[in-house]
Amino acid sequence: MNTGNRSLPTGWRIGWSLLFLCLPMATAWADLAVTGTRFVYTEGAKHVVIPLSNTGKAPILVQAWLDHGGAEADLSRLQVPFVLMPTLFRIDPGERKAMQLRYTGEPLPKDRETVLRINLRHTPSTRQSENRLQVVLSYVMKVLYRPKGLPGTPQDAPAQVRWTFHPGTAQDAPYWRAENPTPYSVSLATVRVGGRQGASELKGLTLMPKSVEQFLLPMDTTAPSPAGDKLDFEAVDDLGLVVPGTATLRAASRP
Repeated sequence: MNTGNRSLPTGWRIGWSLLFLCLPMATAWADLAVTGTRFVYTEGAKHVVIPLSNTGKAPILVQAWLDHGGAEADLSRLQVPFVLMPTLFRIDPGERKAMQLRYTGEPLPKDRETVLRINLRHTPSTRQSENRLQVVLSYVMKVLYRPKGLPGTPQDAPAQVRWTFHPGTAQDAPYWRAENPTPYSVSLATVRVGGRQGASELKGLTLMPKSVEQFLLPMDTTAPSPAGDKLDFEAVDDLGLVVPGTATLRAASRP
């Protein structure tokens, strides 16, 4: 998303984006606090509430929208089967407000979760006559639409991911292959393998349901032993809490 310069008569604005995977259950960015880090929309629910509050001493303006996770999404062309309300609002100091997310009924897969994003952008509300640095902050949170009757549980899904190490070549970087056979999205704060000569680590991974992902490692990464190494991970549950776990890193089969 682009949070670059906008029309500011006497000042200038800096924007940056903070894409988080796992934060405490009550999350605060500057003066905007959100209760929750991800939101599960269970099939059949009427709506999901996203509570917000202003913990600062000045009013803030908030813009919110949904997307599928594509970079630099064109808001005028987005089509998602949910409605988020309100999408542009002001929160005064100490005030609490809530957004409401409603499913509009268009068909979604029944055999797996659907992953969407809630985007929030906020800036302090100032008078145009004030000549000051104005900071625009953007944040992204996950929405998981969870059909009823999915096999297994989301809590067990991280341990079912199958990990394979591919050592690469002189021209290609080594990589990890992760296969998520479950119908649940798996969020991992960290994945770490303590090889015989050092450790390899990846951070902030999302494995989509019933998918295979490849994660490149730096060319100078110390490769773990080819098979049997213990893989330690920190998964993020529905409440945004970090849950540690272990798996086995297998060697890639040779052609």
